[in-house]
Amino acid sequence: MLSQPGMQSALQHCSVCVAHARDSHAAEEINADMLAFGNGKGGQTGVARQEHADITLAPVTDALLAFAVPRAGERVVDIGCGCGASTLAFARAVGPSGRCLCARARQNRCL
Repeated sequence: MLSQPGMQSALQHCSVCVAHARDSHAAEEINADMLAFGNGKGGQTGVARQEHADITLAPVTDALLAFAVPRAGERVVDIGCGCGASTLAFARAVGPSGRCLCARARQNRCL
């Protein structure tokens, strides 16, 4: 049966799917651990250190703005926005006619 055309390829594809499913399960466990940390003491520490993080990451935000060159009216998505300093910088750049969406895993609020 394996000699039929396409059967070997189909079996290889299935083994890739099984490996992917196994990796996805491991990733879900890691993500759950990270989410629990971010919503617990780790997130609380991040909120408490917001000002320091904003100052430390300001050169990174400046570099992102210089690279992306956001213009008025554009739309920006900021994934992993931390406490939102970069989101606010992009929002200022795109102005009231633009849109800026931020997403993060932890529930602790900074903005």
